[in-house]
Amino acid sequence: VPVNMDRSHMRGGEPAMQAAWGLRGFASMGTFLVYPATEVMLEPARLLCHGTEANAVCSTSLVEGTLLCRVLARDGVQVRERFMAVWEALRPLCLNRQGIAPRIWAT
Repeated sequence: VPVNMDRSHMRGGEPAMQAAWGLRGFASMGTFLVYPATEVMLEPARLLCHGTEANAVCSTSLVEGTLLCRVLARDGVQVRERFMAVWEALRPLCLNRQGIAPRIWAT
Protein backbone atom coordinates (compact mmCIF):
# COMPACT_ATOMS: atom_id res chain seq x y z
CA VAL A 1 0.00 0.00 0.00
CA PRO A 2 1.56 3.31 -1.06
CA VAL A 3 2.21 5.85 1.69
CA ASN A 4 2.16 8.83 -0.69
CA MET A 5 0.55 9.27 -4.09
CA ASP A 6 0.76 12.72 -5.59
CA ARG A 7 -1.47 13.23 -8.58
CA SER A 8 -0.99 16.96 -8.94
CA HIS A 9 -1.34 18.18 -12.49
CA MET A 10 -1.62 21.92 -12.97
CA ARG A 11 -1.36 24.15 -15.98
CA GLY A 12 -0.57 27.83 -16.02
CA GLY A 13 -3.61 30.04 -15.65
CA GLU A 14 -5.75 27.40 -13.94
CA PRO A 15 -7.64 28.42 -10.76
CA ALA A 16 -5.55 25.91 -8.80
CA MET A 17 -2.49 28.11 -9.29
CA GLN A 18 -3.96 30.90 -7.12
CA ALA A 19 -6.51 29.09 -4.95
CA ALA A 20 -5.90 28.43 -1.24
CA TRP A 21 -6.47 24.71 -1.90
CA GLY A 22 -3.86 24.78 -4.68
CA LEU A 23 -0.52 26.55 -5.03
CA ARG A 24 -1.69 29.81 -3.37
CA GLY A 25 0.15 31.85 -5.96
CA PHE A 26 3.51 30.19 -5.31
CA ALA A 27 5.56 29.16 -8.34
CA SER A 28 7.31 26.10 -6.86
CA MET A 29 6.17 22.99 -5.05
CA GLY A 30 8.26 20.18 -3.63
CA THR A 31 7.85 16.92 -1.74
CA PHE A 32 10.68 15.33 0.25
CA LEU A 33 10.40 11.81 1.68
CA VAL A 34 12.61 10.15 4.31
CA TYR A 35 12.37 6.42 5.04
CA PRO A 36 12.78 4.89 7.51
CA ALA A 37 11.84 7.72 9.84
CA THR A 38 10.84 7.93 13.50
CA GLU A 39 9.08 10.34 15.85
CA VAL A 40 12.52 11.60 16.95
CA MET A 41 13.04 13.04 13.44
CA LEU A 42 9.69 14.79 13.14
CA GLU A 43 10.26 17.93 15.22
CA PRO A 44 13.74 18.75 13.82
CA ALA A 45 12.38 18.24 10.31
CA ARG A 46 9.47 20.58 11.04
CA LEU A 47 11.75 23.31 12.38
CA LEU A 48 14.14 23.06 9.44
CA CYS A 49 11.54 22.65 6.72
CA HIS A 50 9.46 25.56 7.95
CA GLY A 51 12.56 27.72 8.26
CA THR A 52 12.58 31.30 9.45
CA GLU A 53 11.18 32.93 6.31
CA ALA A 54 7.46 33.56 6.15
CA ASN A 55 7.43 33.52 2.34
CA ALA A 56 6.71 29.79 2.03
CA VAL A 57 4.07 27.31 3.16
CA CYS A 58 5.34 24.07 4.65
CA SER A 59 3.91 20.85 6.00
CA THR A 60 5.74 17.98 7.70
CA SER A 61 4.22 14.72 8.89
CA LEU A 62 5.13 11.15 9.76
CA VAL A 63 3.04 8.42 8.11
CA GLU A 64 3.78 4.74 8.68
CA GLY A 65 7.50 5.28 9.18
CA THR A 66 7.85 7.74 6.29
CA LEU A 67 8.56 11.42 6.90
CA LEU A 68 6.85 13.69 4.35
CA CYS A 69 7.90 17.31 3.92
CA ARG A 70 6.03 19.53 1.47
CA VAL A 71 6.88 23.09 0.54
CA LEU A 72 5.22 25.80 -1.55
CA ALA A 73 7.61 28.68 -2.27
CA ARG A 74 8.34 31.53 -4.68
CA ASP A 75 11.07 29.56 -6.46
CA GLY A 76 12.82 26.22 -6.55
CA VAL A 77 15.85 27.55 -4.70
CA GLN A 78 13.78 28.15 -1.57
CA VAL A 79 12.33 24.64 -1.77
CA ARG A 80 15.77 23.10 -2.27
CA GLU A 81 17.33 25.07 0.61
CA ARG A 82 14.68 23.79 3.03
CA PHE A 83 15.08 20.20 1.85
CA MET A 84 18.89 20.47 2.08
CA ALA A 85 18.62 21.55 5.72
CA VAL A 86 16.32 18.60 6.51
CA TRP A 87 18.59 16.15 4.68
CA GLU A 88 21.75 17.38 6.41
CA ALA A 89 20.13 16.95 9.83
CA LEU A 90 18.38 13.63 9.23
CA ARG A 91 20.88 11.68 7.13
CA PRO A 92 23.07 10.89 10.14
CA LEU A 93 19.99 9.62 12.01
CA CYS A 94 18.76 7.51 9.08
CA LEU A 95 21.98 6.19 7.57
CA ASN A 96 24.63 6.95 10.20
CA ARG A 97 26.47 9.00 7.57
CA GLN A 98 27.50 12.64 7.31
CA GLY A 99 24.72 14.98 6.17
CA ILE A 100 26.17 16.01 2.82
CA ALA A 101 24.16 16.77 -0.29
CA PRO A 102 23.77 13.99 -2.86
CA ARG A 103 25.80 14.63 -6.02
CA ILE A 104 22.63 14.64 -8.11
CA TRP A 105 21.54 17.84 -6.35
CA ALA A 106 24.54 19.63 -7.88
CA THR A 107 23.20 19.17 -11.42
